[in-house]
Amino acid sequence: MIRLETTHPSRTGELLAFWNAAFAGRRNFRPLAEQEWQQRVVAAPAFDARGLILAVAEDGQIVGGIHAFRPAPNQGVYQLYHQRHHIAWLMVAPAWRGQGIGRRLLHAAENFMYYCPVYFAAESTPLYGSVEGPRPPLFGSSQRMGLSLRSDRPLIDWLASRGYAVVEPGDVSLARGLDAPLPRPAEPDWAALGLRPAVVSHLAPWTGPGYDELRLWENDGRWPYAATVLVDTAGAAAARVVWRPAPKDSGDAAIVRLDVSAAWQGRGLGSYLLDRALAEMAAAGQARVEVQSHVTKHPRAYQLYIGRGFLLEDAWASLVKT
Repeated sequence: MIRLETTHPSRTGELLAFWNAAFAGRRNFRPLAEQEWQQRVVAAPAFDARGLILAVAEDGQIVGGIHAFRPAPNQGVYQLYHQRHHIAWLMVAPAWRGQGIGRRLLHAAENFMYYCPVYFAAESTPLYGSVEGPRPPLFGSSQRMGLSLRSDRPLIDWLASRGYAVVEPGDVSLARGLDAPLPRPAEPDWAALGLRPAVVSHLAPWTGPGYDELRLWENDGRWPYAATVLVDTAGAAAARVVWRPAPKDSGDAAIVRLDVSAAWQGRGLGSYLLDRALAEMAAAGQARVEVQSHVTKHPRAYQLYIGRGFLLEDAWASLVKT
């Protein structure tokens, strides 16, 4: 007999034991400790315990789980994202598969959300990626937990049979080493461009117009990041690069954002910002860096990374049930 129940604080130790066993070996996986779970998940405004549903065996063992979200509160950084229903993850322990547990968990999660569309493993899923800040992933890409097209095909196909379809294919993770010193790029003629570089970090967040998420991210020091924002003569942001160091326990540094406003493209600013960030990471002792990009939505950025020695590591699927 398997019963489904929503999570409870008394279950935290068992839930994390299940998590660390179930997801071990995934790309970017780090064992999840209770302090990080509480800070990153439970304490976040988007968390609703009713959406974290566990499958429990007769002996009390957690053998499966799913985490679903109703639309996050329209406050803080969540104002920048569409109000959506999400499922972050679904897992059944291997020894317990084939008994309909996954089907029951998915049905319970969909009942909790009560209407479609439902986004599964989307980049904008709260808590488990970079929505609240440039946090290292619990597993997956540099920016989010996701379904790997290399290792998660059975789950993707299973979800497809239940109405979930892959959307916007082309999401990839790229990585390169930083084992040699990298020179800082030559500074452009800022005066001629009418721009200036501004150094930004979790200790000195961006305060100007544009790039609202840089102002709204949590900036309490638990999730450090470094950024350079190019600022025009009116004080508005024209381009940026944001990177975070590697987690202390494992993983890579990551480029979390690299973008240039449409009016400023074609002037080499993206190349300059990328080269500057790579030099900063190498100087800071980071051994390796990864980035999430998109082959078709952002082809120029993708080619820029390839030209700087980044290699393809994995591809990710986002699914939607309408």
